[in-house]
Formats: sequence, structure tokens, C-alpha cells
Amino acid sequence: MEKREVKLPLKRNFRQKLRYYWLRLKDEQYKYRVLYADGTVSREKCEQIGRIPLGVIFENHLITLKDSPQKMTWQEAQAYCQSIKIMNRSCEAGTKSFWEEYMYDRDNKAVSEILVSLGGEAIKPEEKCWASSEASFDGGLAWIWCYACYGQELNIKADLHTVRPVLDLAKTSL
Repeated sequence: MEKREVKLPLKRNFRQKLRYYWLRLKDEQYKYRVLYADGTVSREKCEQIGRIPLGVIFENHLITLKDSPQKMTWQEAQAYCQSIKIMNRSCEAGTKSFWEEYMYDRDNKAVSEILVSLGGEAIKPEEKCWASSEASFDGGLAWIWCYACYGQELNIKADLHTVRPVLDLAKTSL
């Protein structure tokens, strides 16, 4: 017998219901879709009422709400991302090509604005962050990305940088 997931209707208190209907009437939307802990994916701002946001979906990847709490080496960053589980899947640091797409998107500031409105942290443009991609010619180097630096560069894996966990949704059944 196949096990089916049953979603219970979302319970909102009176104040949440009023806020939901007010936002629903305004018909405001985010530029990018948001994933919530109950599996809801929506651009509608009213859908955040009573739900726990997990992050913003950009180019079929979920960008989580916050960076790592401290700077870490590349190996520690990969382990940290693997420890973040969303929908029973481990996150990753995001590939070099994914962050390249993010940096060159003309509207990527909208992602940070949504993250902040959901209670997360903006992607800091001046912060250097680890990617999951290693250098193909040298095992001691890995890619970092920095929006304010206008690009990516190779860095020694022992250096310390933050990381933003990302979930590749192409690998999930979402």
C-alpha cells in the first residue's frame, strides 16, 4: 500500500487571518518564488502568513535564508551545507556556474530583498563566499564568489570565508 502525504489545512489565528485577507486583496507578489516548510511554493506575499519560510527559489535552486554563522574553510563549508537538510535533502554550497548566473542577473537584488522580508539575511555584496566547485587542475584550490568583486576567483581551501547553503531543486521531487 502506497503511503500518501496528507496536508492539513493551515491554521491561522484571527490576526493572521485579517493580515492574510488584507495582503490577498492587495494581490502583492514577490519577484521570485518562496518555499515554505510545509511544501508550499508561491510568489504571493499573503502565503507567508502562518508559514515558516525556507528560502527563495532562483534558477531552480533554493537559496536559504542565512549565511553560515562564521567563516570556515572550504571543507568545513561543504560539511556545514551537507548538515542543512531541507525536504530530506542535503544542501550544497552552490556550484560556480549557479553563482555566476546569480551575479550576472540584472534583478538579483530582489532575492536579497525577499530574503530580508522573510526574516533572513541579505546576500552581502562585499562578502566572499565559497562555492562547491573545486579547481580542476589543483586539489588545493576551490572557487569563491563575490558580487561586489564582479566575479569569481580561485582560493586556497584553507582560507576562511562564509557559505550560503543552496538546494538544487532539480534533484528533488518538488
